[in-house]
Amino acid sequence: MRIGFLTHQWPGALMGGIGAYTVAIARALAVQGHEAHIFTFTLPLDARPNIPDGVILHEVPDLSERVHSGRIPAATAAALVAGGEPLYRLAMGALLCDEVRAVHAHTPFDVLEGPEFEALALPLLLDPAPGLPIVTHIHSGSAINREGNQQPTTPRDLVFDALEFATILAADGLCAPAMQVIASTRHFVPIPRDPAIIPPPVEIPSVIFHAPPPDGPILFIGRLERVKGAELLGRALPSFLTRCPTATVHFIGPDSSTAPGGGSMQQWITAHLPEALRPRVLFLGQQTRDQIDEELLAASLVVIPSLFESFSLVCAEAMVLGRPVVASNDIGSVDLIGDTGLLFQRGNADFLADALATMYSDRDGLALLSKCAFERARIVLDPKHIVERRIAFYADAAINARQRLPFATSIAALPASCASAILSPLIEVTSFLSGSPLPSTRTPGTRLVAIMTEIQAATDQPAAVLLYGAGRHTARLLAEKNLWEPRGHRVVGLIDDHPRFARAANGMPATYAGVPVTPSAELLNNLRAGEEIPPIVLSTDALQEQFWEKTASFRTLGVPVYRLYT
Repeated sequence: MRIGFLTHQWPGALMGGIGAYTVAIARALAVQGHEAHIFTFTLPLDARPNIPDGVILHEVPDLSERVHSGRIPAATAAALVAGGEPLYRLAMGALLCDEVRAVHAHTPFDVLEGPEFEALALPLLLDPAPGLPIVTHIHSGSAINREGNQQPTTPRDLVFDALEFATILAADGLCAPAMQVIASTRHFVPIPRDPAIIPPPVEIPSVIFHAPPPDGPILFIGRLERVKGAELLGRALPSFLTRCPTATVHFIGPDSSTAPGGGSMQQWITAHLPEALRPRVLFLGQQTRDQIDEELLAASLVVIPSLFESFSLVCAEAMVLGRPVVASNDIGSVDLIGDTGLLFQRGNADFLADALATMYSDRDGLALLSKCAFERARIVLDPKHIVERRIAFYADAAINARQRLPFATSIAALPASCASAILSPLIEVTSFLSGSPLPSTRTPGTRLVAIMTEIQAATDQPAAVLLYGAGRHTARLLAEKNLWEPRGHRVVGLIDDHPRFARAANGMPATYAGVPVTPSAELLNNLRAGEEIPPIVLSTDALQEQFWEKTASFRTLGVPVYRLYT
């Protein structure tokens, strides 16, 4: 079969289970002789080694790249972002689907698969490509993640839900890795048919078993967010590390702003550790696939304290390498683990600390469970068997596609609160495009003007600032320059470390939306050499804490740094 996949995530570029799953299933299909295509956004060079042999990759420029290259005006991207994150994601899905249409028109696909999260395939469900069945893989949607992260639901969140639920209701086929995620999803939206339950394949290397080192680190892999159990693990660490004085813990994955009360989860975990224990906890950030495998081999065990988990690829990959798992009960990985790991009561930090101490301290038991996990993985996760089941599922979806209902009929079960929430971002986009005042009086531009006014009051002259970040938020922000330029204020440059902003061969800086972009390291060198650097404003709404950390060196050297969102 010829099968296409959509993903916004990619191992080594944007960490997440969806990206890891997509690469794994595409690789397994290619090994069995099928033609697998992955559509994603442009990858950094260091993520390219993760492209599996036999898999055809289609890299699509995202909105930021299109603004940078001049393919679309900054104001156009800003109009999309004016509708908020949900419409921005829909726009990103449209870019991927447009590329799918072009390829499908030349050489048709037998089926296209997209995740419900971020609703990437929705544009093709709204406006189908001839003869292209669409299946939705249910991973763990935004509503489940909010509940797991104990975040309130805003009207804007309901737009996320509407888009994601629509990809479930209108799909020609539904699949999921475990029944647990189906039960969790049905809590929010009625699922019209019983999805196929097929675990993802995991590459199983032909290696002999190596027992884990008895004093290796305990490994956590995933986003540092509540739904993944990062807070729970943070609460369990003081007790566990005190009881096991030789133990260390390594976190792999990006930070998040889901700490209690908001803010950086990494900072929250560190702050709740006694100072004497902090050197035994390392935060390694995002890692490449090879680096993760090295960490797994060096680890004694893996901890998966998730509050919700559809199916943990981390669990599967750990077991494949013979690393036992301490995991929450009542999550999607329980059936996979069987009796090869140790389960604790989900959400209970004391029980988690006990389970970690029990497994880490029992060296003989640890070695036995490791061997059992190694052997079980080769039975339960056999890629050939999983691919056979998946191909049968795709064939059924193709039959369903011939009887596809009109889109409006398919989404009739969409919750009314979600459907009505779409009106607000549509009004905001329309207002932006028509030049009318936006419904919100606190747009990014008005926030920046307030900061510039503060700088002017302190210096007695119009402000000149650098924006940290050259992406979609900055495109949205620069489209409002009419708010500050008549007052004499200026945005004199941008700071961004993405490889696409490397200096050209002639030494000239790259530009984004007509503004020069300089890497942070170059500016720091200039600052240390005595050059004066203007105040910096963080141009982000979702990654403010991470950007704040990245500007620590500037702040230490006396450069004022401002947050747009406080």
